[in-house]
Amino acid sequence: MQFDADAVRADDLIRGFLEDVQISAEVAQRIGASLQRAHVQMHTQAAQERARLERELAAIYSRMDGAYSDKLDGKIAEEFWQRKQADWQREELRIKSLISGLEEDKSAERLLKMQRILELAQNAWRRDSYRLVSS
Repeated sequence: MQFDADAVRADDLIRGFLEDVQISAEVAQRIGASLQRAHVQMHTQAAQERARLERELAAIYSRMDGAYSDKLDGKIAEEFWQRKQADWQREELRIKSLISGLEEDKSAERLLKMQRILELAQNAWRRDSYRLVSS
């Protein structure tokens, strides 16, 4: 039988890594619950921010509509209208970009990945512990 030093070193490294990430079921459950609470909080904050931005966007549209009526009625000069319209359009684009960024939130995906990593670490530790006991 030939001795494979690389395999032994790899096994030692894996065992050492698993010893460093030992996670009991109770601790894994607490971490998972904490991650879930953080996800809910992030989702709530994102919804509140979205609502705030939508109110801000509605206010801009209202200003634009009012100013356009004033322009048509001759109450404001064309140059003023052009300048304000350009400002409002830039602000509209900025707000829509922020709303779009909120919609692309990947926190749910990240939460699932973190929970899966916890499960894998816990399962790996169990398998390694079982191998050590049965050896």
